[in-house]
Amino acid sequence: MSGRLRAVVERDLRDPFRSRSVWPVLVLFVMFFGGPVALSGGGRPGAGAPGLLRQLQGVVFLFLPLATLQFGYDRVAGPRETGEIRLLLAPPHSRRAFVLGTFLGRAAFTALLVTAGYLVATVAYLGVVGVPGPVFALGGYLLALALGVSVTGLAVGLSASLSTRGRATITAAVAYLTLLAFWGAIPNAVRFVANGLQSPTGPQPEWAVAFAQAVPTEAYRNLVAALLPNTTPPTVVTAGPLAAVLVLVAWTVVPLAVGVARFERADL
Repeated sequence: MSGRLRAVVERDLRDPFRSRSVWPVLVLFVMFFGGPVALSGGGRPGAGAPGLLRQLQGVVFLFLPLATLQFGYDRVAGPRETGEIRLLLAPPHSRRAFVLGTFLGRAAFTALLVTAGYLVATVAYLGVVGVPGPVFALGGYLLALALGVSVTGLAVGLSASLSTRGRATITAAVAYLTLLAFWGAIPNAVRFVANGLQSPTGPQPEWAVAFAQAVPTEAYRNLVAALLPNTTPPTVVTAGPLAAVLVLVAWTVVPLAVGVARFERADL
């Protein structure tokens, strides 16, 4: 890692600790991850039980993308709107290094919070159920990290593409709704238009199912399904483990690449 890139990463990672904003966020993660496990007391105990993963997959699916988008949506657009970006680029940092360093710093911050949440959830599980299955516990933790990093790439890429915090806020809200609900509705809208503005009949074609799986949240869910016993993801090409990993990578890299390209051409 170059010195310029490292400086941006360190600044971005230190900012929450300097402002002390990390502590309420950390408490929130501990509550969302550890609370449901401590209160439910469900799950089959034993060294091979996947109970911890089953209990946390809903939290990761719903809460983690929202939190990650919140962490990253204004990290470039905010300083750009206030003019602070000129100072941040002065040391000098290239615009590319600034965006990539911001992404790495946000990804490290997200990883820290996910790690804390998973540790508290594991301790709670030990207290109310028993020893979680190590493969499922570690696998679930790594998959949560992968989802967090992927959405971080999306958030920072969007932030680098926009010039104001207001636009970034609206875009982040739309992105969250798209990840959880709207993406799967796009094939239905296409079929509705192609069918002469009438509701299509019959089962969804394979391309529509495949498209619906090509989003980070569904990729996470498909990887969890591949890890859990007696659970299988949809039988389409985009739902397999390798394809799901590629989906997570694509949603990390493509928004960042677009954000870097737009930010490098922007008039600051």
